[in-house]
Amino acid sequence: MKKARLILLPFSLLLLTGCWDQHLLKDTKLIYAVGMDLVKDEDKVKITTSIPSIMTASGQGPPQLESVVYSSIGPSVRGSRNNLDRTISEQINTSKNRVVLVSKEIAKKDLYAYLDVYYRDPMSNLAAKIIVVDGKASEFLEITPKSEPITSKYISDLITSAEDVSMIPEMNIQYLCSRLFDPGSDALVPYLVKMPGNEMLKIEGLAMFNETKYKGYLRSDESMLFTHLADENSTMNGRITKKVFKDSTTKINDYVTVNIEKSKRQLDIHFTTDHEVSVDVTLNLEVSLIEYPRQHVMNQSGIADMNARLTKVFTKDAKKVIVKLQQADCDGLGVGRRIMAFYPDQWKKLNWEKDYPRVRFHTKVNVSVVESGILS
Repeated sequence: MKKARLILLPFSLLLLTGCWDQHLLKDTKLIYAVGMDLVKDEDKVKITTSIPSIMTASGQGPPQLESVVYSSIGPSVRGSRNNLDRTISEQINTSKNRVVLVSKEIAKKDLYAYLDVYYRDPMSNLAAKIIVVDGKASEFLEITPKSEPITSKYISDLITSAEDVSMIPEMNIQYLCSRLFDPGSDALVPYLVKMPGNEMLKIEGLAMFNETKYKGYLRSDESMLFTHLADENSTMNGRITKKVFKDSTTKINDYVTVNIEKSKRQLDIHFTTDHEVSVDVTLNLEVSLIEYPRQHVMNQSGIADMNARLTKVFTKDAKKVIVKLQQADCDGLGVGRRIMAFYPDQWKKLNWEKDYPRVRFHTKVNVSVVESGILS
């Protein structure tokens, strides 16, 4: 029996398959950032990629790591990528892609149509950040930041740091897909602008979408407030400067900077007899006072006065955020999704695309100063 096994073993090895789908690193160019623009005259798509490359330094210095930018034009995203592949010596690979920049013009048309290739290609990195840019995406990848030689890393770190301080909610290509096709909620995507000098970028806020189309954006301070309005419980920090006084001769004394330590949001949905929707949104914020030049030491009455002033300012701003969302037909808070889940019979009677802008929101932000600084 043992002899039979020894005879059959060499023959069985012939039936084993090898690594038929291997992708050797030496044969590929790893793309770390992609930008997409419209070529209006030809109604085509321009793809711009940023690929890190080691540049040989002159003399005896160490090699330098830099970003090399390539561009190509085609009838579609995949067509443009195929044309790009013909101009690069190795095969391009998107498995390590960090960010996808989409021009506002593309976002206005149909965002999913330009992202479809990422969902169908198994080599795509679905954890890549998706960003809408004000201008041409190619120009954003051509910047030369002084702090970071790799442009893709600079942009990726810029988005990640903004997420860490709750300036913007976390968003990537995979999470975006479910939002784009969810009839009960809409997506908000980081909105990026370019600073003068071609060296720095700035997160301007959040781009609002109705289904798959861009409809406007929230400013950076509005975006931070939206992030807490959209999250039921959050311990993420967020730093905001607000004008709470109007009577100071020294204008800096009119402003207060607070750090959001904790937030809790409550969202209640009600229906009228004629099936109209009413939503109560209450956001409770615990904040620490980190800049208040007007008063050196805060007593209890001063803290109570500050709570009232901040509550008034934040409530006013929160109402503006809700108005902007409704004007853009962007259900960023997912009210429709909650109705679908908890009130299915009521949902069947609604035409959410038409009914959402008519929803009556009652918004209140309660602010409580829990720390006034070491001076106290």
